[in-house]
Amino acid sequence: MKNNKDKDNDMPNGCTPKGCCCDDNHGDVYPYPPLSHCIEKYIKTSVGDVAVVKTTLDAEDKLGAFRVRIGIKRDDYRVNPGVYAVGNPDDSSPVLVSANYKLSFDALRKELSDVNAWIVVIDTKGINVWCAAGKGTFGTEEIISKINNLQIAKLVSHKKIILPQLGAPGVQAHIITKQTGFKVVFGPVRAQDIKAFLENNMIASRAMRTVLFSLKDRIIIIPVELVTVSIPIPIFYVFFIIYNLISKQPIVFGEVLLKSLLNIIPFVGAILLGTVFVPILLPIIPFRAFSLKGLVIGVIGSVVTMLLYPVFMLPESILFMIATVLLMLVITSYLALNFTGTSTYTSFSGAELETQITFPIAIVTAIIGVVLMIVVKILEFV
Repeated sequence: MKNNKDKDNDMPNGCTPKGCCCDDNHGDVYPYPPLSHCIEKYIKTSVGDVAVVKTTLDAEDKLGAFRVRIGIKRDDYRVNPGVYAVGNPDDSSPVLVSANYKLSFDALRKELSDVNAWIVVIDTKGINVWCAAGKGTFGTEEIISKINNLQIAKLVSHKKIILPQLGAPGVQAHIITKQTGFKVVFGPVRAQDIKAFLENNMIASRAMRTVLFSLKDRIIIIPVELVTVSIPIPIFYVFFIIYNLISKQPIVFGEVLLKSLLNIIPFVGAILLGTVFVPILLPIIPFRAFSLKGLVIGVIGSVVTMLLYPVFMLPESILFMIATVLLMLVITSYLALNFTGTSTYTSFSGAELETQITFPIAIVTAIIGVVLMIVVKILEFV
């Protein structure tokens, strides 16, 4: 490891310890956090000094992953685009392409112990491979740009680059080959299979090509969704406090607080149904469309709410109950729809079409629910 005073001149691709990386041909600046804790050493190559990254994740990596899983600084969890190394690669070593979402980068490097390879990190705007392929940031032009700007042709003597299979929807392999001379080889779906893939002369088995969306995969995505959608709960509470303060009856503030707390319970339940129960029960919920899956779960939750209506409403009118049920259905359906982009159940175009259909219906239904609540309050004074 080189000493700190030399490091300013030795960071790969113009990076400094402050984490700033520049693409000289395009003038792009990437001010992402430095990877100093991941770097073992620097090696001299024909394209300059390249950082060799560790293949084990330390406490800082695991803490960062935990923060991202619960939605903290998700958009900033990025790696500076550029070329990195694992082991002691030479000009015959494989070239692997990764997104600059740090979870994706970490998932790859931790599977490369005892492997000598180059890792080309492209700029996907901090988005994972699958989503970036759908959004177009893990795409043909960006890969071509990085191959050329990082001078990969000078770094290795062969003409192959390995891309993750989940990036295939955003890639036109023949154009990459035409403009760079590099043949695109699609690796396995899961990073854990990359070592076996390399050992098998870059031939993937059927199992390596199979996309799964297991219970574990579905549970992993719950925390970030749950944390994000729980933020409005205090707003709901304040809304019901104000709502219940508007009354022609004598007001006891303590009772208002309690009543408002009970009023939001169905909505908290709807949030849990949409973010926890939908992904867990996904394979057994009928319908292919996620919004309909959420609607099914919402109907079940609404039935429970109606059975417990006297407890939650203390009691209110039938109109208030209908309004609550409508809003619950909107919440569960909308939250279920959020999972469509992370699953294997729908294509990008299918998810886009479902969103276009669902949003107007959800908005109209929510407006009806709110209007009914307002009507209930007006009728109190009539």
